[in-house]
Amino acid sequence: MKRILPPLNALRAFEAYARHGKLVPAAKELCVTHGAVSRQIKRLEETLGIRLLAKTRGVTRLTKAGERYAGALHRLFDDLESATPALSGKEARRLELLCPGSFSMKWLLPRVGEFKDMYPEIDIEIVDSSGPWHPAAAGPHAAIRMRTYEGISDSEADAETFMPRFHGPVLSPDLAERWSIEEALLNLPRLFTRSTHREWTDWGADTGRVLPPASREIGFDRSFHTIEAATNGLGVAIGDWAMVLPELESGELIAPLGFSPSAAPYVLLHARGNPNPDVQALKDWLIAEGSNTNTPPVN
Repeated sequence: MKRILPPLNALRAFEAYARHGKLVPAAKELCVTHGAVSRQIKRLEETLGIRLLAKTRGVTRLTKAGERYAGALHRLFDDLESATPALSGKEARRLELLCPGSFSMKWLLPRVGEFKDMYPEIDIEIVDSSGPWHPAAAGPHAAIRMRTYEGISDSEADAETFMPRFHGPVLSPDLAERWSIEEALLNLPRLFTRSTHREWTDWGADTGRVLPPASREIGFDRSFHTIEAATNGLGVAIGDWAMVLPELESGELIAPLGFSPSAAPYVLLHARGNPNPDVQALKDWLIAEGSNTNTPPVN
């Protein structure tokens, strides 16, 4: 007889939320965004046809039905967690991955749940880091970087390209109505991220465009801060297609000049000749996800 079960990812999201009582720690545990947890719970409610959560005076709590269902799920997940290592004879393996926080938040975290579903025996730990990385036996196993922004030594590390990058100037629709893109590049502040401070220079080099001197520059510590500043009309930024796609789709940003290929693709760094099968699994998954990510029309 065929089993009729609710979506398993939705069950995981609801169980984690019920256990923590908050979206953010549940999302951190599952390595997804809190928005993804919220959507999965909504999906579960629609599948079951019952309300699992209710908001009273601005506070979200489990309904009575939600409490009963959460209790049943806690017991089932506890039993499954206990049975799996004993059955397989294997303990979960830890894989530490360094990744810039903005790329992690915008691209990696919404997808990494699929990696965990494919490789439940691998506990992937994502660490916010954009600095230099060098392989070490006791250190992180791998790192995601942009090739030209890090001093990669070919003698100690392999750099596997898993996704091309496309970049171009982005600004808010309000600014675009008041300024042509050429006027904007000349008169408006240029926004940049301090850790990737060459983004304007790199875009000019990749497109063969000679940029006029900036009227003013404003730097931010994180790329998502730079993107947020652009959506709020503080100036013009160089947008990375994979990072600004949600804002483009929502209409918060526009790209008058479109996007051009960058000479600095996204790469996975790992020790040269590293036989670690978990790193290989991660590399294969990243390449597949990168190839499945939509690319923009290229100017």
